Amino acid sequence: MVSALYHPMLGGLGRQAQHLAERLRREGVDLFVIAREMDHVPPADFSPDVEVVRVPALFPREHILEEVTVRNVAISITFSLGCLRELVRRRSRYDLVHFHGASIPLFLSLPVLKRMGKKVVVKVASIQGSEAGSLSGRHGGLGNLLARMVREVDAFIAISDSIAGGLLRDGIPEGHIHRIPNFIDGGMFRPPDAGEKKALQSEFGFGHRTVAVFAGRLAPVKGIDTLLEAWSAVSPRFPGCLLLILGEGPMRDFLKEKASRLGIAGSVLFPGRVDGIERYYRASDLFVLSSKVEGLPNALLEAMATGLPVVATRVGGVPDVVRDGENGLLAVPGEPSSLARGIAALLGDETLRASLGAAAARDIRGSHSLDSIAKRYLALYGQLGGEGRW
Repeated sequence: MVSALYHPMLGGLGRQAQHLAERLRREGVDLFVIAREMDHVPPADFSPDVEVVRVPALFPREHILEEVTVRNVAISITFSLGCLRELVRRRSRYDLVHFHGASIPLFLSLPVLKRMGKKVVVKVASIQGSEAGSLSGRHGGLGNLLARMVREVDAFIAISDSIAGGLLRDGIPEGHIHRIPNFIDGGMFRPPDAGEKKALQSEFGFGHRTVAVFAGRLAPVKGIDTLLEAWSAVSPRFPGCLLLILGEGPMRDFLKEKASRLGIAGSVLFPGRVDGIERYYRASDLFVLSSKVEGLPNALLEAMATGLPVVATRVGGVPDVVRDGENGLLAVPGEPSSLARGIAALLGDETLRASLGAAAARDIRGSHSLDSIAKRYLALYGQLGGEGRW
């Protein structure tokens, strides 16, 4: 398994990779993980049963490489070369390689892996111009060349309908595309027990305020500036409400300054990256996703599994799981007024919050459990053959 970000607190892709690897290992799968060696990462628990090979790369203090910059490409290339070296050196230990992400590590390794006769599975979690599913017609002629090359992949995992569509546009045969969504840890992300919510609200100092929560990286693609503009329109009508923005990122200072300029600093908190994010969800009343681009965001699934009613922008795989008016509310990306209408509807109607939240928990906990998704991966691996060494 290859996952540059193999860590539960550095984004959804790395968290999904870790939980899946540990779950598959408990099923008896013989596997090891190749990941990027990084400095100054938050402490986290990793199963001692999963071997993790940490490969050095340039700029180890840089963690999440969202933007396509010279620096980020250099980091990815140096990791990819080290990854390829380990894949060749350990070639007798595996039959199949599962990549989490479909960019430079895959592009550099795929020709060698196919020459060695290995099966290749690739999970595509986003189509933002540098991954399979968004290559054709991009980057001059290079995008078309890479799109043709990745047709050698044995199976693509598309976590949303929009990603599956992007893979088809890149010329991936429909039979090689498998729709397997992200999963949630149902034991961790669950609705609060009786009395638990009030206790957590007291612990966090929320008191009796109605709390809306956002969780994610504080980056432009997340649309948090739009969320603040929406909040500035809504909060005067609901003076007891609070917006909690969980996460870190390059826009933190800008967003705090914007909240001050909008006059809403008193009702917006920026706690940063927190331990036990599920406890903050259980202390909150609604969840807001304001993204401009997404695959299938883990934060959204986790909030819904916790029983939070959601207001989410209609992007990527969000409409695959949020049915407007049934288990959540959808908004137009980039439009503060649309987001504000959804937030106001939930802040002003406790009955609506309860009904949408219950439906969200029922839907997500029933279809996105780790156990059920792990079985689908095992079935796919079995279809591709090999001796169970991944």
